[in-house]
Amino acid sequence: MSLPKIKRIDSARHMDGESWEVGQEAGYQTGLIITEIKDMTSEFDDSINVSYDIYANGKLYKTLVNMPVQVTYEIEGESNE
Repeated sequence: MSLPKIKRIDSARHMDGESWEVGQEAGYQTGLIITEIKDMTSEFDDSINVSYDIYANGKLYKTLVNMPVQVTYEIEGESNE
């Protein structure tokens, strides 16, 4: 069984409603396509630092840190939230 990959992240903040999805344009910029989203969460003895790195065209585009999000995963061609 393969590990799930992140397919999409939606901001849960009411003020912006942003979303990022693998294969889609990043920030409405032509030619800048989201290629990967990585979970970079770190766990410490007294806290958890939740972060996600978003890559566009193979380069780091944006990092979300401690932001409320809804994550959609993809497992072997299936989409799961």
